[in-house]
Amino acid sequence: MLDALIGRDWSQGYVHDVPYTDHFYPELAPAHLNYIAVLNGCRPRPLDRPFTYCELGCGHGQTASVLAVANPNGRFFACDFNPSHVATARRWIEAGQIGNLTVLEQGFEQLAEADIPELDFIALHGVYSWISPISRRAILGFIQRKLKPEGLVYVSYNCLPGWAVAAPLQRLMIEIAGSASGSTGDKTKAAIDFLKRLKDVGSGFTKGNAAADAFVDRAVRSTPNYLAHEYLNRSWTLFYSADVAREMAAAKLAFAGSATAVDNHPALLMSKEAQALLADQPSRERRQLVQDFLTNQRFRRDIFVKGQPSLTPADIQQEMSKLSVGLLKPTSEITYAGRSMVGTYKFDTKAARAVVESLASGPKTIGSLTAKTNGASLPPAEIHRAVHILIASGQIASFASAPESLHSDMPPTRFAVPAAYNRAVIAAAWTEHERATLASPVAGTGIRLDSVERSILGALRAGEPQQVVDTVWREAEQRGVRLSKDGKRLETRDDNLAELQRRWAGFKEAKLPLLLGLGVVQPA
Repeated sequence: MLDALIGRDWSQGYVHDVPYTDHFYPELAPAHLNYIAVLNGCRPRPLDRPFTYCELGCGHGQTASVLAVANPNGRFFACDFNPSHVATARRWIEAGQIGNLTVLEQGFEQLAEADIPELDFIALHGVYSWISPISRRAILGFIQRKLKPEGLVYVSYNCLPGWAVAAPLQRLMIEIAGSASGSTGDKTKAAIDFLKRLKDVGSGFTKGNAAADAFVDRAVRSTPNYLAHEYLNRSWTLFYSADVAREMAAAKLAFAGSATAVDNHPALLMSKEAQALLADQPSRERRQLVQDFLTNQRFRRDIFVKGQPSLTPADIQQEMSKLSVGLLKPTSEITYAGRSMVGTYKFDTKAARAVVESLASGPKTIGSLTAKTNGASLPPAEIHRAVHILIASGQIASFASAPESLHSDMPPTRFAVPAAYNRAVIAAAWTEHERATLASPVAGTGIRLDSVERSILGALRAGEPQQVVDTVWREAEQRGVRLSKDGKRLETRDDNLAELQRRWAGFKEAKLPLLLGLGVVQPA
C-alpha cells in the first residue's frame, strides 16, 4: 500500500511526484552558523577567504542560490535526488549567472561518488526526519569523509517530546492516504479531509488535546505539496536530541549549539528554577534533552562541529568581537520584544537602543560596537547581551562583512541591482511568489521582499522614481493583480493607486536605504 502511495524504488519511499515548496532558510547562512559556533565555544570558519559549503537535500535550490550570490568567496555545492527540483535549481543558476554553485542530481547513497572537495560547512534542513536509516548512514559517512576539522554541520529535524501528542495523526494520514485513489495531491487531500472530520465530530483524541487540535488546523491551512513532503514519506522519524547527537558522534561531531538563536539563551526561555535544573545536567547533550522537555520542543535546528568546542571564555569574547552584525529591518520597525516557544520577552534597554542606533549607519563588528558605546557608560557585557537578544529576536543578524560605506549621504535618483540573480527574482515578482528572497553580499544572507516591493525595485531600475507607482500599477493591472488593505481586496483603480502610493512612500523612506546599505541596490 505504501509503495503504491510513495512511488518507484529510486525514491526509497520519499515523496517525489509533487514538488516541495520553494523557500529560503536564513539559519543556513555561513555567517549565522559561525555566530552560533562562537557563542558556544567553537572557532568560526573564515569567510574572508575561499571556503566550501554543501547543502544536502536542497529542494529547488533557493537557499543555496541566495547564499552563493551573497557569499562570493564561497564555493557552493547542493544536491537533491528529485530531477524536477534539480531542473528548477539549475534554471535559476542560469538566470542568475551564479558561477560558484553546482547542483547535483544525487541521492545520499551516491554522494561517495560525487566530485565534491573537503567542506567547511554542510547543511541539511528537515530531511533527516524524512529519510531511511540507510540514507542517514550515507549522510554520516559523507560528513566523516568530507568535513574539515572544526567544520560545521547544520541539521534540523522533528523531535520529541513536542511531537508526542500529535504524532499519531501523522500515522493516521499515512493510512488514509494509502487507501485513497488518484494522485499524491488527491491522497493528501483525502487525509486532511479525514482529519478535519475527525476533529469536527469531537473525537476523544483531538478533544482537549491542544497540540492535536492545532496540528489539524495547520494542516487544513497548508498546501497539499507541503503536507505530502512533510508527513507522507515512508520513513518519517521523530528523534530525541540525544539520539541525533549520538548518531553525529559516529562522524566525529560534537554538539555546538542551536541555529534557532533564542534557544541558546535559557534565560529567555524559562524560569530561574528551570534554568537551575538545566544547569545541573552533566553534559551539553543532557542539557539539550532536558531543555526540550522544559520547552516542549518539536523542531530542532542543531549545529555540530567536527572535533570539540575548545574556546575559553576569553577566546569567545575575542572571536565575538571580530564578528559583524547589522540590521535586517529599518530602525523604524525595530521592536524591543521577541517571542520564544514559551512566550514573549522584552528588552527595551539603553544598551539595546544604543546598538540599534549605531547599526542605523551600517553594519559594525561587535568589537567596534563595544568601543563606540563605551563613552556612554555602557559596559561591554551589556552591549554583548543586547546584541545576542536582538539576534535572538530576529531583528539583527551576524553579517559576512562590515564595509565602511556603500553609498553616499546624498540620496541617489537612479538605481541599479548589481546581482543578476536578484534581477531575475525581481523580474519574476508577480509570477514566482515563493522566490521572494534577494541576496545581500554585505550580510552574506538573504532579505525577503514581497511582490509589491520587488516590483518597486524593478520600476526603479527601469526609470525615474517619480514613475514608480504608475509602472507598478501598469504591470499589476496587466496581470489582473489587485492589492489588499487591512485584509480586504481593493477593486478600483483609484484605491489600488492610493495603496501603491502609500507603499512606495514607506518603501522609499525605510526599506530602500536598508537595501542600499546591504548592497542589494546601488546608485546607478
